Amino acid sequence: MKKIILSLILFVAISYLPVSADTNINSKTETEVTVTKDDCKYWITSSSGKRHNKKCRWYKSSKGYCSEEAVGTACKKCGG
Repeated sequence: MKKIILSLILFVAISYLPVSADTNINSKTETEVTVTKDDCKYWITSSSGKRHNKKCRWYKSSKGYCSEEAVGTACKKCGG
């Protein structure tokens, strides 16, 4: 019985330990961090998943994110 109680106390104590600032569960990959909005090749619209190039009117004007890879569906106007 003592082992169960000690195990429970240890479990509760560990669960309250502070998490290090370096630990980030939602960390981005290296390529996502190095690509900035100023130098991205494609703009991916979040709601539709469409890909736009720098010549498109929707490039950076819609809610989305930068991408160096041709992901998503190409825009019919600019070809993505």
